[in-house]
Amino acid sequence: MSQAGSQVTTLPSDTAIPRPALAPVDGVAMADSRNVAIMFGKRHDNVMRDIRGLLNFEDTPCGRHFRASTHVDPRNGQTYSHYLMDRDGFSLLAMGFTGARATRWKLSFIEAFSAMETELRRRATPVIDLDDNATLRRLLLGRVERVEALEAQVEETTHALAIAHETIEQDSPKIEAYKALMDDKGTCCLADAARHIGADQVAFFRWIRSSGFVFEKAGETLPVAEYRAEGQFKVKLTKLSRNRYASQTRVTRQGLVWLNHRWQAHLARKAKAAAAARIQGELGV
Repeated sequence: MSQAGSQVTTLPSDTAIPRPALAPVDGVAMADSRNVAIMFGKRHDNVMRDIRGLLNFEDTPCGRHFRASTHVDPRNGQTYSHYLMDRDGFSLLAMGFTGARATRWKLSFIEAFSAMETELRRRATPVIDLDDNATLRRLLLGRVERVEALEAQVEETTHALAIAHETIEQDSPKIEAYKALMDDKGTCCLADAARHIGADQVAFFRWIRSSGFVFEKAGETLPVAEYRAEGQFKVKLTKLSRNRYASQTRVTRQGLVWLNHRWQAHLARKAKAAAAARIQGELGV
């Protein structure tokens, strides 16, 4: 599913008791980012930010699972943006939601997707005249094509698993080094995090500040509350002297993976911009 142009959608108003609110769009069961925010107890702008983060991964075709849309707020008549997402889009987004409540709502959404997909298949199934030879021939050819497509998918999946296994084998030394990097509570300092992801420390610290992941306060680099609450960072209070303490930002295991993905995306965007600038220079634009 490609990221289509904006379309106006409405959300059911009976959201006093949160429940998954799915709607069929072009024959596909779709969830609404507003309903996802309500179900998981999150601010909608934060859910939108997470979706845009997924769409910014250049090497991952997440765009086909999300569709930009708009809605009119009946309270003020203003038009706002939101996203519709299919089952795979929801799975990608909800992957980062943790906790007992999140697990419960993930299961609710999965059940809702399954129910709607079953209903959509039922609606799409044509009535077959078993006495019509032409219809039976078309049905048989369709089955043959489906079997061939499934065989191709199995072959592709087998190939992907082989590559994944090879990658795991190659990354084993990195994983051991990663474990050694962490302290006994599973965290590391920002400088060690930069070294682990292969980033120049000066460039790394400039980037995490400009990206709004951390901020400066009284000479200390502290994580933004939002990312601390999501488990990317922790703050460790260190005793400097008898009456002096300092707060140190620590990166969690989850946060290290999170930072690495965003750092690589940052480098990719920089490389793309540099290439574009070079081509413009060569063309004299």
